[in-house]
Amino acid sequence: MGYMARFFPLAPAFWLVGWCLMRIGGSNGPNVGWIAAHSVWIVAFALFGVAAFGLYRFVAEHRAAGLTALALSLVGTVAMIAHMGVDIAAAVGTDTRAELAAESARLTSAPGVELLLFDVGPALLFAGLLGLLARAAAAGALSWTTWTLVAVGIVLMVVGRPLDGWLRALEGFGVLAVIIGMDQVASSSRMNRADRSHTSV
Repeated sequence: MGYMARFFPLAPAFWLVGWCLMRIGGSNGPNVGWIAAHSVWIVAFALFGVAAFGLYRFVAEHRAAGLTALALSLVGTVAMIAHMGVDIAAAVGTDTRAELAAESARLTSAPGVELLLFDVGPALLFAGLLGLLARAAAAGALSWTTWTLVAVGIVLMVVGRPLDGWLRALEGFGVLAVIIGMDQVASSSRMNRADRSHTSV
């Protein structure tokens, strides 16, 4: 499981790259910056899925609860990747924000699609991740302070994402908090792996 720890901070780091691309010019999309940012976010969400699997393997206890949280994370991951795909597809061949919105609505016109991709998806992904982290914290594999840091970061990311102007910086601060928290999770994972190796000698 140790090799998977490297993906923990990478997932939010790619999110931050996408956020920066949007701030540079993607927010005026549909344009190259918009497509580039959403392409980077696809990588970020794929890495969140890998991180979720790594977190599931972090501790062996409470397999049922862990499987539930992992399933939520993976369903959310797929939904968010599809969400980014819709945003990219809608941007191709459109020139204005109104055209972008209309094309996005057309692509998600099937009943339940917009709800799943734009509303339920993020909730499932982050609820699952926090559940997996809580499982690790309850087992003593990481501190509740780390869990709180990641949770606060996720809240700031979600709250700041739909805002405009300088308030959108909340998302950036949230991503930074998640990067720091997930890096601490990775460190805890490596230390626990080292302890288990030392104990088995």
